[in-house]
Amino acid sequence: MDIHNEYVQAEMFEEAVGRNIHKADSKIVEHPKVEDFNYVYRADKLIENAEDKIDFLLEPVLPRHCVAMLAGPSDSNKSTFLRQFGLAIVSGYDEFVDFKLYSKYRSVIYISTEDDEIITGVFLKKQAAGLLPENIRNLRFIFESNDLVRRLDECLEQQKADVAIIDPFSNCFKGDINNLISVRSFIEPLQQLSRKHQCVILLLHHLNKSNEALIPNKRALSGSHSLTDVPRVVLDFRKDKFDKSKRHLSIIKGNYVADNFKSSTYVLQFDEATMTLSNTGERVDFGNLQSNIGYSLGEQRKVYAEIDKLYKQGESIRDISIIINKPGYGKTKIAEYLKTKHNDGEQQIAD
Repeated sequence: MDIHNEYVQAEMFEEAVGRNIHKADSKIVEHPKVEDFNYVYRADKLIENAEDKIDFLLEPVLPRHCVAMLAGPSDSNKSTFLRQFGLAIVSGYDEFVDFKLYSKYRSVIYISTEDDEIITGVFLKKQAAGLLPENIRNLRFIFESNDLVRRLDECLEQQKADVAIIDPFSNCFKGDINNLISVRSFIEPLQQLSRKHQCVILLLHHLNKSNEALIPNKRALSGSHSLTDVPRVVLDFRKDKFDKSKRHLSIIKGNYVADNFKSSTYVLQFDEATMTLSNTGERVDFGNLQSNIGYSLGEQRKVYAEIDKLYKQGESIRDISIIINKPGYGKTKIAEYLKTKHNDGEQQIAD
């Protein structure tokens, strides 16, 4: 055997490592008995107490306990959507807009700082029509934002909840929304509450006005980047540009969500009479949501399908824009679409 050959050396090294690992696994190492600090968790106990899979409240969107965010433009019925979510939980539904719902406590806390008790009552009368009063009693509302963390803690101690909704987050936040440290100092106590009470803390937030026409992405939210860095889940909620009865729900960040759930929107139908939303079963690629003056959603889809086809044929961005030859679909627009669709820019796009 030529031990100087680099491939032979690599094989000998792997065999040696394998033997050492096997030996290490076969030994029981004796450690001195110590009293752990209350903030230390040992790996063997974590495995011993772990479930076989992640426990979801709304599968596969919201894990059982986390800080999450739903963001969207004004007048897109974000609050309507979240009230319906709360009603579904307390009513014991096993689905919400076609996602599996696993409510543990059938209890929700809703902090509403824009709609007061009178307005909220009017909306609930429509949204809860047909539901038994005793079944929605565990949807609790708070209409003040003062001393938020303490009040939430008190309410959760008094009665557990599956989710606490803060609508909107910005009214409860007193610092500089563009300051990373300020934002983190607000969200971290909410993370602690989520862990302590094993519930979801769901923040409603707004998109930047200037970014409303862009495809769903984390940079579109107003404020510091930590607004999307800290929450484990970030959802985008907006109206369809042409059909005002449609809404688009997008998962733009989900640490525990498979990629196929994050590549396109879920199209919801809004019923203005009942103020409820339902899943149409339709999905739309993020790129098709971009604002294109004069083009319907169907026309946009045809254009993007042609772009995809030309790109797969090896055409450059410049050549694609020439072949497409449509106002609003220049090189920059096409490049942005392709980068978003093809691994958010990780794939090399030829100019």
